[in-house]
Order: sequence, then structure tokens, then C-alpha cells
Amino acid sequence: MRPLLLSLAVTMLSPPPTLVWRDGPTLPAPRDHHATFIAGPFLYVAGGNTYANLLSDVWRAHILDDGTLGDWEPALPLPAPRGGHSVVVTDRSVVITGGQFSNRANTATTLVAALDSAGRLGPWTETVPLPGPRFHHASVTSNGWIYVTGGLEARTSVAQVAGAKLGPDGAPQAWVELTPLPTPRSHHASFVYDGALFVVAGLNGNPAGEHEQLRDILRAPIQADGTLGAWTSVGRLDSAYATHAAFVKDGWVYVVGGVENNARFVATVQRAPIRAGGTIGFFEPTTSLPAGRGHVHQTPVRGDYVYSVAGSASRRVSSAVHIGSFKGRI
Repeated sequence: MRPLLLSLAVTMLSPPPTLVWRDGPTLPAPRDHHATFIAGPFLYVAGGNTYANLLSDVWRAHILDDGTLGDWEPALPLPAPRGGHSVVVTDRSVVITGGQFSNRANTATTLVAALDSAGRLGPWTETVPLPGPRFHHASVTSNGWIYVTGGLEARTSVAQVAGAKLGPDGAPQAWVELTPLPTPRSHHASFVYDGALFVVAGLNGNPAGEHEQLRDILRAPIQADGTLGAWTSVGRLDSAYATHAAFVKDGWVYVVGGVENNARFVATVQRAPIRAGGTIGFFEPTTSLPAGRGHVHQTPVRGDYVYSVAGSASRRVSSAVHIGSFKGRI
């Protein structure tokens, strides 16, 4: 039995297949600070910014069996232009939280759209607002709850974490204050894995003024009642990153693009194993994006494919679409 057990252990520790990127159909209009999500068989892009205008349009593309995308088509728009918001998808709804309006005011408003069995969204309606305005925050959903971490309330980042139980219609009910982050943070990424909420890097302070670039990864266990336990530091990136994205695939966390050390927009994609107990192993590079960019805050995964849409580098806004394959081939 010992050789078999050793073989199984080696298999479990083997790295995942190489991530290979290919181009998808160009988004009809460039943007960053947008929301990207998968609902049913569709990839959606909602709102965003061009630095000349905020956007309210919503686009969707059918995800085909081989991971490629059909043509982009318009979906029901947001009620008003919005950028810097965050998004979660439930089995019944899509929920957008916070963001910034055209008057540059950060908002606490929350939108919900019903999701039908075919993956199509109904009209967007306003629901219970966040405890305060949030911009460049992150949100996730787990076990019937939605969690919103950090963000900018006005011009500086906050440590607050808000949670809400989702109702039968998929809309958040009353928001409650949960265990705050150890330090304020915005421009970060977050994900849920194995019963815990993780927060990845970001910055602390005023992004246009004095601030601290962050490289740590934090973890808080999700309790049976939906509340959070204490936050602990469980890993570090090689550099500080902001406006990046993060996702989990087969027990590995991937960090995609963003601004490195407040100096340059990068195309790098790096990954690390999530160990037993929730600590993060050492990061290693995998195949980079075709071009450096940030403000692509979600890279949703469906099966063996991941999608990175639009974004910007030094205010040069993109409409490019990149599809990553975990099959080790295109």
C-alpha cells in the first residue's frame, strides 16, 4: 500500500494544467471599473467607466461548449451609469453593490435582477442599501449570504465588512456589521474557499494621496450562522497589487493582472496552492495575459475556462476579451 499512497500524494500535489489564453470576440464598447459575471450559459458585462463617461449598458455573450463566446448582444441596462461596483450571482438573482455615479459620488445603493432558468436577467431594481457608500470594494456569496469587504467610503479605504442573508427572491435582507478587516483596504480581490472568506492584497488609505500598498492575504472562517470569525494572515504575494482579480480553480488561487507596487500595470498571472487549514503556499508564475491591465475586478470561471474582459492600463481603456483554458491547449 505504501507505493500507492505515495503515488496518490504526489498526484494531489501536482500543479494544475498550464493556463492557455486566446482572444474572444471584442466587447462592443471599451470600459474598466465594470462588473463581469456568468449567469447560466451567458457571460455578462455591466456598467463601467471610460474616463470620459460612466456607463449603464449591459452586454452578454453565449458561452459555447468549447469555452468560446458567441456574439455580444445587449441586455437590460442598469438604471443609471455606475462604475467601481461589485457583483455576486446566486441561483436566483444577480446582486450589484455600491460603486460610483456620474457625479463622482460613491453610493450605498444595491441592485438586484431576477435570474430565470435560461440565465437571462430581469429588470434591475433597487433593494436594501449597504450600511455606507462603497467604491472599489469586493463581494462574494456563500451559503445564502452575501459579504462585502472594505472599499472606499469617501476618499479613503475602510475596514468594515457587511453581510446580509439572501431572501427567497435572491435579494439581500438587512445588512449587519461583521468582523472588520485588521486594517482598512480597498482595490482588493476576494474569494470563498472551503468555508472561509479570503481577501487578497489591495491598498490602505487614499489612492490619490497617502496610502500603503498591500501584499498580504487574509482569511476569516464563515460560521454556521453566517457571521465571520477572526481574520488571520495566511499568505503573501511577491509584490503589492491593486485593481487585480483573483479566483480559485481546483484548490489553487490565481491572481490576475492589476497594478504592481503602484508603478505599472502588469499582465502577470500567478498561482499558489491553498493548503490544509487555509494557508496559501508559494506563488509561481503561469501564462500571462496578452497585455497588462487592471480594473478587471472579476474573472469568472465556468468549467475549464476563465474569462477576463476589458480593463485599462494608464487610462487606456480596452475592449479586449481573453479566454483562459485549463485544458493545456487551445
